[in-house]
Amino acid sequence: MKFGVTTTPNVPWDELVARWRAVDALPRIESLWVPDHLFKGWYECWTTLGGVVCATARVRFGPLVSPLTSHEPARLARAALTLDDASGGRLELGIGSSGASRRFESWVAELALALAGRRIPLTVGGYGETALRIASRYASRWNFSPQREHSRDEARRLARERNARLDELCAEAGHIVLRSALIAYPFQGEEPFRSAEGWDEFVAAWIDAGFDEVILGYPPEGAVEPGLFDRLFAPG
Repeated sequence: MKFGVTTTPNVPWDELVARWRAVDALPRIESLWVPDHLFKGWYECWTTLGGVVCATARVRFGPLVSPLTSHEPARLARAALTLDDASGGRLELGIGSSGASRRFESWVAELALALAGRRIPLTVGGYGETALRIASRYASRWNFSPQREHSRDEARRLARERNARLDELCAEAGHIVLRSALIAYPFQGEEPFRSAEGWDEFVAAWIDAGFDEVILGYPPEGAVEPGLFDRLFAPG
């Protein structure tokens, strides 16, 4: 199982930088993500990602996810190429439809064309049929994000069902896609850090559902056993 974290950009800048540097020092955390929303009190995502470049040296990073309703594909590709070069090739490009499923495929095709010749891994978020079909054709990673209202068991059941559908589409397309789950804001149905036993059950459940990666909120919130995160992820 691979692990990543997401850092919500709604705290003072110095605190965000400290979090990114702390994550960069944890080799078991392979990716660091910033949500792309224009919420009041949040920093803008792509400007924030420029800060991630400056504050880190190892961890891969990207938006989770940038809605193509807000980002014109050619301009988004140019921003991605810029940060990938600036970071020494560490960018992961996460995109979503923000509900505009009818135009999503043409936008993704335009984005892929603009990125042609560059190995920037593409993550497609969403679990509707359009998102799954596009992931099976274009993506290196598919990200499943449970909704706020989902319970733990509902999220796991839906993840398993949608993952099985992606299996079918990938088999048709002859394409392999990493399966990722965002277990963080706004979803609150899981409490992976409540205990060591709870962590083991959590990881086993998502592996059993067919997932290769979980992306967790950082720092952990909710029911958290003191010191557990450090024991799980600190080097040494």
